[in-house]
Amino acid sequence: MEDMLNTIIPVFRNYGVKRITMDDISHHLGISKKTLYVHYKSKGDLVEQSVDSIFKLHHSVFDQILKRDILPLKKIILMYRYGIRQLSANSRTFYLELKKYYPKVYKKYEVERDYITFTIILDLLKEAQKLGDIKPEVDLKLFCLLNIYKIDVLLLNDAIFSEYTITQIVDHIVVYNLNGILKDKSLL
Repeated sequence: MEDMLNTIIPVFRNYGVKRITMDDISHHLGISKKTLYVHYKSKGDLVEQSVDSIFKLHHSVFDQILKRDILPLKKIILMYRYGIRQLSANSRTFYLELKKYYPKVYKKYEVERDYITFTIILDLLKEAQKLGDIKPEVDLKLFCLLNIYKIDVLLLNDAIFSEYTITQIVDHIVVYNLNGILKDKSLL
C-alpha cells in the first residue's frame, strides 16, 4: 500500500486533489478501480492516507536531524530547509483544495504543522535560549507563531519558488530572523 501512496502522492502534489478522480488514480497505478477500492474505501481515505504518509516521511527526516550532534539553531535551519523544500514541491492548488474539499484532512495537516512548530521547533529554541544563545526576553512561542504565518503566505505564492532558491527563502524567513534574537550573531 505504501508503494501505491508513493506513486500517487506526486500526482496530488502536482495537480491538487479535486480534479484527480479514482479512475485517474487507478489508471496511473495500472490497477483496476475495484482493486483500488480494496485498499482505500474512498478518495477521501486515499487523500488522508497520502497526507499521513507525507508527515511520516517528514518525521523520519526530522528525527535524523534531531539526532545530529550540532547546535539547536543549526537543527532548526536544517528542518526549515527540508520543510520549505517539501512545501515548494506541492502546488498551491494542493493546499487550497485540501482546505476546501477535505477539511478533516486539512485539519490533520494543521495539527501536524503545529506539532512541528510548537513542539519540535519550540523545544529547540528553548534549548538554545537555555544555552544562552537566544536573548532571554524573546517570546519564543510568538516567534514560532509569526513564522507559521509567513510560511502559510508562502504556500499561496508559487512564483516565489521560481524567483528564489530554497536557501534564499530559508535565509530570509528563518536565518535572518534567528539572527535578530541571538545574543551572539556569530552562532549562525
